[in-house]
Amino acid sequence: MEEITVDLAVEHVCAWEKLANRMGDPWDDQLSQFYNGGSIKEVLIKEIKDILSFDRKEILSCETFKKKEKEIYRNIEVLIDLNKFGNPNWSEQDALLVNKLKTFIYQR
Repeated sequence: MEEITVDLAVEHVCAWEKLANRMGDPWDDQLSQFYNGGSIKEVLIKEIKDILSFDRKEILSCETFKKKEKEIYRNIEVLIDLNKFGNPNWSEQDALLVNKLKTFIYQR
């Protein structure tokens, strides 16, 4: 299993909006299976877990976060919206993980 750095994990967040918009599309899921070894949803879940595996201060202080902060928050909001609109591709367990991410990122 590949070790992921905090900067790389944060960089992946920048693609979440695109991934979320393609989730459930059979063609895009097949491409994701081929290139990433999992469906789009599986990739999103893995990347959320990657972010949650780091310390919040470590994330907020990394160079990638500092450079792309607005884009990162926008992409997180896209996932939060998946919870709000009852996406059929998103389970209750997935929603709980996103809620955990939201609490983790926005805590003061």
